[in-house]
Amino acid sequence: MMNNPKHCILALLCALLSGLPVLADSRIDSTPDLAQNDPAAGLPYGGAPYCGPVAVSNALIWLSKEGYPKLFQGGGDGKLTARSQGRMVARLALYMNTTRSMGTTVNGFLKGVERYVQSRGYEIDSLTYSGWESCYPEYFTGQKNVSPETIIEALNTKTAVWLKVGWYRYVPGKSEYRRFAGHWVTVVSCKRLPDGVYEVSIKDSAARSGIEPRTEKVLLSPLKEGTILTSWAPAFPSRGVYSMKGELKIKKGADEGILDGIVILKMR
Repeated sequence: MMNNPKHCILALLCALLSGLPVLADSRIDSTPDLAQNDPAAGLPYGGAPYCGPVAVSNALIWLSKEGYPKLFQGGGDGKLTARSQGRMVARLALYMNTTRSMGTTVNGFLKGVERYVQSRGYEIDSLTYSGWESCYPEYFTGQKNVSPETIIEALNTKTAVWLKVGWYRYVPGKSEYRRFAGHWVTVVSCKRLPDGVYEVSIKDSAARSGIEPRTEKVLLSPLKEGTILTSWAPAFPSRGVYSMKGELKIKKGADEGILDGIVILKMR
């Protein structure tokens, strides 16, 4: 054990300089990984549209163990089970206006997180979104091009971090990435690798990731060329946008997972 305060400070500084999240071990081990299709969770429609509220519940349950106990109080016995977390997810889905056809939009996600946290009696220091999708101005950082460095910085404090993943089909002849769907995941660690690549560890609630809890390591690599095409925003260059590979389970019909946005909650 490191009882010398000077040694503790030195270790903290080394972790910060190396880009390793100070609280990473805590997050990885104690952040739940509810599968949205787990029958025990009891979510409507087999949980298919519930990736947003499930991702939020995972991170808020971690925060409930880190000084914000009212964010999750379990079932009647106070324990974490798929059923008790499922009830939390159902409440979050109401706050986030999650629907069967649309899932959870960026604005719904942000408003829902804010409403839920405040309903539990806590104040938010900041709740921000960076990415290309439009959102309410009070949340927008002004950064349409996301930076994984913000993830590393956020994970060093008692915050929650979520990624909006876009599912894209690639058109080789035109070098186009055409988006057709999206997905939310919970981040539990992030570190720098050589050549501008980052390794992000996530909890992914999708059925394709399986019901058993697991942590998946995803590589964020900057795209070099091409164009991003979506149905509700002007086309823009893909250079500097991050593809998502590694252990990420790609949605059927997609060629690429691409990082569309980052949401960071900092508690007061």
